[in-house]
Amino acid sequence: VGCWRSARAHVRSTGRQGWARAAQCLIVAGFFNIAFQTVPLTEEMLAIATGLDPYNDFEIKRHGDTVISINGSFGADMPEELRLILDASPSIQWVALNSEGGRLGPAHDVGKLIESHSLDTFTETGCYSSCFVAFMGGKRRALNDGAKIGVHRYNLRGALDEEIDAVIAENRQYF
Repeated sequence: VGCWRSARAHVRSTGRQGWARAAQCLIVAGFFNIAFQTVPLTEEMLAIATGLDPYNDFEIKRHGDTVISINGSFGADMPEELRLILDASPSIQWVALNSEGGRLGPAHDVGKLIESHSLDTFTETGCYSSCFVAFMGGKRRALNDGAKIGVHRYNLRGALDEEIDAVIAENRQYF
């Protein structure tokens, strides 16, 4: 508000509009930049908070006494659901991860759960993107014939490169 008023006062007092209008245009551009970055983040947070997270499309199933499979996207509810199953199933030894990815935070939490229970991980079909973070939590790791692993640099919407680098550094213990 102060810069906007200052630009208007400059035009009134000097009659020159060039730099004053340029400053006002930059203020408007900054506003739109913030709005376009904030709105998607707010939409995602609201979706998670209201239980409408599109990444909560997953299934966790027991296969016998020693294997759990996780299929689908890594959503906000996955770590808690997995924790409940693991607490009720102390004989589980393997976790099959078959996923295209999803949210990094839940994948990290799933990886920590797998690590804390000293479980092994494998993929039957493929483990891509954030799934790889959970996969690396396994004590031993395996791939079925034809299964693939997909890894890329993290994409954290709205995060600065320095913030992404800090998350990568924190996760290096897996690699």
